[in-house]
Amino acid sequence: MALVCEVSRERIKTEEEIKDPTSKHKSNFFLDITSRYGINKELKIYFDSDPLAEVMSLYRQGYEPYQAYEYIYDSDSTPGCKVTDEDRHLAEKVRRHFQHKYMLQQLRQKNLSEFQLTVQDMLERTNYITGNEIAPLVKLHHFYQEDKQSEKIFANSTSWDEVGTPMYLTENTLTFAGAVKRKAKNDDIVRYFWRTKSGHLVKIDANANTHENQAWKMVSKLPEIKMTGDIFTLHLHGYDFVVGDLKRCKFEIHD
Repeated sequence: MALVCEVSRERIKTEEEIKDPTSKHKSNFFLDITSRYGINKELKIYFDSDPLAEVMSLYRQGYEPYQAYEYIYDSDSTPGCKVTDEDRHLAEKVRRHFQHKYMLQQLRQKNLSEFQLTVQDMLERTNYITGNEIAPLVKLHHFYQEDKQSEKIFANSTSWDEVGTPMYLTENTLTFAGAVKRKAKNDDIVRYFWRTKSGHLVKIDANANTHENQAWKMVSKLPEIKMTGDIFTLHLHGYDFVVGDLKRCKFEIHD
């Protein structure tokens, strides 16, 4: 039987709330969280349960990311959070995944971004987070899913040798390798991958809520496509893997 527990926390009030007790956290804050809350390192929120497990619980119950953000900032904004063994197990998998990923980057003498450093520091604690860690905490599960989907595609593929090089696509028969959803601060895209006969990948990013995405979704259902034109090789951001990018080049798809 899974153990389910109610969680609670203590949030230290911001200076604005102390000065104005009537100030109420608004539901539309998510539009500008960086300017209003995301950089507030002085804000501390204490937990009696792993905050990452609480986020997993919220997503399991069907909450949207902005609702999870609201709940972490102010637990009175939602009916409550019931954390199960399943939530705790998933939270630990996500924690280990990113700790291992960032450790490998540092062992390879690659610098971590400011976001990655924030996540790394946050994952070392389970009793409190700071204001600038709320957004990374809420986003981490989505980035974990993106990583796992991408790694599955990379495992059956070959990285290009050259980076930053325009080249003509000589192997023009491609098979669909998979699609990955990416939802970050300024991105809401679907990343489509095709694989050449030699195992190299080419990709294109399509905005999620557009006709462009619907068109590429239809193309991805074809057993194979024939493509001619140039590609531009690049390191896929966040991964040690080189792919061909179609977005920067002219290409044609043939029957």
